[in-house]
Amino acid sequence: MISQSKKLGSKLIAVIHDKGDYGKGFAEFAKQFIEEGKVAKVALFEGVTPGAVDYTAVVQKIKRSKATAVIFGGYHPEASKNHHRYEEEESKSCFRFR
Repeated sequence: MISQSKKLGSKLIAVIHDKGDYGKGFAEFAKQFIEEGKVAKVALFEGVTPGAVDYTAVVQKIKRSKATAVIFGGYHPEASKNHHRYEEEESKSCFRFR
């Protein structure tokens, strides 16, 4: 993750998760890894509600955080909904899934 952050030039990273055991666990690991690496900072750490229809609120939080990269921990359905909404907002951040 750190090497990817360096390649992308990302200094602020939003870490988003689906509140599930897998997604939140991955997100917490990513957050710790980023903070200990001191190359970038976690601009936002946020859980989304699985099955939600509209992810506008979290996309707006990501934009306000000025994150230049987004890491999503969780299962594909929530990640794809977030990514789709993110693209609709014409955001310029890099979106990574795990």
